[in-house]
Amino acid sequence: MARSILALLCAVIMASCAPAAAAPGSREAFRDAFAQRAEKAMPGVKVKALDDATLRITWPDGTRENLSIATAYEYYEKDPERSDEIMDSLVAILQEGTEGEVASRNNLIVVVRPAGAQVEIGGGQAISLGRPFAGDMIQILAVDSETSIRYAGRDDLVKLKLSEAEAWKLGLSNLSVRMGKLEARPLQGVEGLLGVGSESGLGPSALLGPPPCGPGSERPEGQLVLVMARDFFAVPANDQPASLAVFWAMARHEAASPEAFSRTAITCKGGRWIPIAPPQG
Repeated sequence: MARSILALLCAVIMASCAPAAAAPGSREAFRDAFAQRAEKAMPGVKVKALDDATLRITWPDGTRENLSIATAYEYYEKDPERSDEIMDSLVAILQEGTEGEVASRNNLIVVVRPAGAQVEIGGGQAISLGRPFAGDMIQILAVDSETSIRYAGRDDLVKLKLSEAEAWKLGLSNLSVRMGKLEARPLQGVEGLLGVGSESGLGPSALLGPPPCGPGSERPEGQLVLVMARDFFAVPANDQPASLAVFWAMARHEAASPEAFSRTAITCKGGRWIPIAPPQG
């Protein structure tokens, strides 16, 4: 899967972006430009402004949902020259969960998402093919393609003649092929943290294993992880106090942010991921 927003988020999350040549436009102008871009990218979808930062998305089947562009606009303000990239990333996120690739036994995967993802798409209808992961995150069965990911439904399992247990097992096994090479690189402007992801955009799914962590895994017992976005997670660059302090500062920042992908840091204990609170002080 070619889509990835790792570079975008690594460049803007708690980073000092280089000055841009062009001054940013207003939030309303950004909102309207995104609305036009979304309608063009998704034929049949209607996008209407509700206020300066909120859009009403009406899908072809009549279901509706609201979308805030506030965070995307903050990214744009920091680097106006990346306007197209930021808007395209937001469109890609919006498309996730909509109609897309036909499910097959080769493209069924498991993705890591916030618990709220079960009701993000489809007018508030819960996605049943999800199960707990760690902290405030869940696992969701999904269908991968070159351009997007959509959540799998029970109809997909019926067509593939799979039980739910078989689908979970197959989805996890397919990750080894579809994941691609994981890369860890410093988060720009955040010395002491590494962002881990892959060109497939499936980086956080690597946390699912097997084995998830501990013996036999690349992620040892005691590893600290903060899932920052759909396509990457952050880890301390080393086990030195300075790096750990930066990790916990980031974890506290995310815990207080309403826009955070996950507000819970996790650690490996006993071969599985569990939530862990920042140390006091």
